Amino acid sequence: MTAAETRREAPQLSNGLRIAPLSVWVLHASVCYALIAIHRHLDLLDRQIIGAQAVRIVLFAVTAAALVGVLAVLLVSYQRWREHSDSSTGDRKAFNAGFTGLAAAAVVLYLLWSFIVIAVADL
Repeated sequence: MTAAETRREAPQLSNGLRIAPLSVWVLHASVCYALIAIHRHLDLLDRQIIGAQAVRIVLFAVTAAALVGVLAVLLVSYQRWREHSDSSTGDRKAFNAGFTGLAAAAVVLYLLWSFIVIAVADL
């Protein structure tokens, strides 16, 4: 089996990894919005299932889980960038890994800012 055949048969983790930062961001924003919306609607109806502090704790947990996931993507992207940045044939792979790492870094900043907003927001 040649090297080209091996590369064709090997799963391309980087192709699926490119969409991961966007997926984490959208999933985090959607889940947090849903939690807050349900909590506020139930508050308007005078029916509390869980209090504001419990909602805040769940929001912190969701954000922490998203942060762990996107940090893993950032680490894998950095490793892929390091692997392909030295080779002359890996220019596209190095660019994809760098772009994914940059997107993951932006999501990390968003999630860190989310911790601050969750801590000070009036639920």
